[in-house]
Amino acid sequence: MSVYYFHPFLMFSGFVLLCSGFIAVKFFRRKRWWLKFHKITNVVGSFLILTGVFAILIYKFTIGGQHLKSPHSYIGFFIAILTIINPFIGFLQIKGFHSSINIKKIHRISGRLLIGLMAFNIILGLFIV
Repeated sequence: MSVYYFHPFLMFSGFVLLCSGFIAVKFFRRKRWWLKFHKITNVVGSFLILTGVFAILIYKFTIGGQHLKSPHSYIGFFIAILTIINPFIGFLQIKGFHSSINIKKIHRISGRLLIGLMAFNIILGLFIV
């Protein structure tokens, strides 16, 4: 079995976990467990997303395919960058990093942007298949 088939499974699994973390923040914030759930689902989801990116990179290297040739791949590249940056912004927020920049707002916007871009990119990926 080619690593190509792992890419959609890993990316969609990561997307579901990120959505679960978002739902915990949005609807269960009054529960004691919401932050722990949010952190765990987003860290595991981010790991799955980055593993999915590496799976497609390995596939492209083995077949000698061209990288970044479609809107799906460009958006996927931006998603990978956001997937790396957003947990660090959340960590800074939790640790009480204070500056003139509103860290909480940046973390919230980048998380929503990440989920929205992933949903759109999943649809683009389905057109490629």
